[in-house]
Amino acid sequence: MDTYAVELNSFCDTVLSKVYDLAGERHIIFSSFNPDICLCLSYKQPSIPILFLTDAGCCEVCDIRASSLQEAIRFARRWNLLGIVAAAEPFVNSPRLIKIVKENGIVCFSYGTLNNDPEMVRRQVKQGIDAVIVDSVLAIRKGLTSGETPTEPVNGENGTNGTLKPDHELKEKLDELTINGGGP
Repeated sequence: MDTYAVELNSFCDTVLSKVYDLAGERHIIFSSFNPDICLCLSYKQPSIPILFLTDAGCCEVCDIRASSLQEAIRFARRWNLLGIVAAAEPFVNSPRLIKIVKENGIVCFSYGTLNNDPEMVRRQVKQGIDAVIVDSVLAIRKGLTSGETPTEPVNGENGTNGTLKPDHELKEKLDELTINGGGP
């Protein structure tokens, strides 16, 4: 099988074209594990916020910008990205890392299977995480509001998939970006 690479510039142009054609009045946020995609989108358009996705050092990667939580924070700050979306493991194991991300002036989201456990989400929420990406918003919300672990599956089978809880501060920041038409 031949190896090939998608030319980033062309790829980003295609994505932007489709988003501009189809987004309508919806709020859009771009996110990517590829730092070069984040940069390309940032250069090409100032109005849609961008989040850098990172494994936060949980998996070995070749690109130093994605090699650790510290490097992801540096990258996001240096290029005026809205923030990072990191694997939940570092935040669950050391919740103070959430404050470190936020002290750097960027938003902090997490993703991963640990976010299917309400207690793990609760730890992150207590430290001020802006949002958690979960498989079952309904099950996690129920677990957070009742203080009990839900009895229904939290793997997306019996609930709505998506992101739980963007807080008011994040909403204001996103509204400001929309009004100003630029990045943070």
